[in-house]
Amino acid sequence: VQTEVDANYQQICRFWTPSAAAYKGVGQTYVDDPQMRANFDRIAEGLAVYQRDAMTVYADARLS
Repeated sequence: VQTEVDANYQQICRFWTPSAAAYKGVGQTYVDDPQMRANFDRIAEGLAVYQRDAMTVYADARLS
């Protein structure tokens, strides 16, 4: 999972390099924004929360 999250982080870094807090904020947006959540959860129910949690683990381990 963390390899996939790293790919997500590297993709974001093509446009902007977020701090740990900012990257966690992006993950929270995936849960809080109804359209983003629907996009993730259309793939698999609960995926938005799972993605946010994985991004938090990544930020804590690699960006802090």
